[in-house]
Amino acid sequence: MKIVMKLFVLVALTMLCGAGYTFSAQKDQVQEGDELSSALPIIGQAEYLTVFPQKYRYRARIDSGATTCSMSASDIEIFERDGKKWVRFSLPLPSDNPEEKLKKGEPQEYPITRVANIKRHGAEDQMRPAVKLKVQLGEFEGRIEFTLTDRSKYEYPVLIGRNLLDGNFLIDVSHSFVAKGKK
Repeated sequence: MKIVMKLFVLVALTMLCGAGYTFSAQKDQVQEGDELSSALPIIGQAEYLTVFPQKYRYRARIDSGATTCSMSASDIEIFERDGKKWVRFSLPLPSDNPEEKLKKGEPQEYPITRVANIKRHGAEDQMRPAVKLKVQLGEFEGRIEFTLTDRSKYEYPVLIGRNLLDGNFLIDVSHSFVAKGKK
């Protein structure tokens, strides 16, 4: 059923684009006569994300249904510094080897931007600390909010949500690892 629905959406989009309609990543509606913006880079269903200053490079899953990006972290500890909430955590060391997936980098400390209530399908909501991390995805580089959680049971240690995608990328789910980096 999912394949049939994807084909239907793909055919409908192809027909609309052929008829002079395009979809703007910055607007929520189809507009007649607009040209598809080639200014936005295309990314696939999975891409590489680099976290600074460590320059850790992770495989990241693109999820346009997620509001906020999520980063795998361990030893998450919330504490107070100068009257503000901070979080101490360890990022996993990047590795494509599943046996090395649980190795941790040096502990990091960041101010908490907010505590996010994450709604999960078929499970209880989860409260997660969120921090702003400097990251690079393709040619995009900036400080983006990530919620912290243990993602060690997942194939991808990073989930990229709409707070990074919106206005920065077009997604082609038929491909993976196609983002072109900075030159």
